[in-house]
Amino acid sequence: GLMVRLWGHQTAIDALDGCLSRQMVGDQKQPHLCFMGSGDFHHVSALLVAAALENNPGPATLIHFDNHPDWVHFGNGMHCGSWINRALQHPGLEKIVTIGVCSDDLTNPERKGANLSLLQ
Repeated sequence: GLMVRLWGHQTAIDALDGCLSRQMVGDQKQPHLCFMGSGDFHHVSALLVAAALENNPGPATLIHFDNHPDWVHFGNGMHCGSWINRALQHPGLEKIVTIGVCSDDLTNPERKGANLSLLQ
C-alpha cells in the first residue's frame, strides 16, 4: 500500500497522484470539493488542487484555513506542513490565502524552515 499518512516519500506521493488523477479527472468536468478529515492526510490537498485544475485551469486562488502556514521546506516528499510548496508549483494556482494562523510559526519563520519566497 501507499505510505502517505502524515508524510510520504516522493515515489509514494507520485503514485497517489496518479491514482487520484485517474479517479477525479477522466470525463468529469466539474470541480470537486473535498474535506479531508483529520490532519493526517492534509498534504493530499496539493494533489487534489492539481487534479481539480487539470479540467478547470486557473487562475485560481486557494483559501487555506489552518493554524499553521504549511510552507516549510521538505526534501524528497511532502507532509502536512509542506504541501503549500507543492500546490503553488501548479501554474493555474495564482495564490493561496491562509486564514487562522495562531501558532508561533510566524515568529522567526526562517528558523523554522519556512519557504519565505512564497510570500512574494
